[in-house]
Amino acid sequence: MLYQQTREKLKEKLSLFNQFSSPVRESIIYLLMAHNQTGDQNLDELLEDYEQIVVGGFRRSAYTYFASYLLQFSEAKEKGYVIQRAKEIYKTTRINHPILTGEEDAPAAISLAQSSQLASFTAQMVSDIMEKFYIEMHRIGFAKGDELQFAAGTATLLFQGYNNSIIDEMAEIIQQFNQYKLPFKRKLIQVSFI
Repeated sequence: MLYQQTREKLKEKLSLFNQFSSPVRESIIYLLMAHNQTGDQNLDELLEDYEQIVVGGFRRSAYTYFASYLLQFSEAKEKGYVIQRAKEIYKTTRINHPILTGEEDAPAAISLAQSSQLASFTAQMVSDIMEKFYIEMHRIGFAKGDELQFAAGTATLLFQGYNNSIIDEMAEIIQQFNQYKLPFKRKLIQVSFI
């Protein structure tokens, strides 16, 4: 019942043509429900934050709605700064990975910008930490790509800086996977049509 009500309220508030696709909308509705944020004021804030993020330089996309959901956890007076810092982090990350960095990275940039543990780091320093994780995680066996970039951003957020011991622990776990013949890498399935 609450899900349907929230869904209908959101549909009423949105224009006919929007980036808020069904799977994304449903995920965000469930997140809002989990945090008791389904009132009109909460939905208005979500959509206002979305517009602020777009004005701040991010593209309109389904991922921008996730970023706006995350922005709700920032104080109102801090949101402009968080968006600006997130855009700086995004831009510096894009320098290292111009093809990989896209609108799907907006939520990670917002999360990194919100982190009080990373507040003393410049955007360039945050990006450099992410890049160090990216390079070192690839060195120990992770495949390059969007998923590794997301993992590097998550590691930066979780560990608030780079520490080689984290990579050493990951390498040890990968070694254990190999020792017990557990698959570590995703296998590509080749399909042939006859």
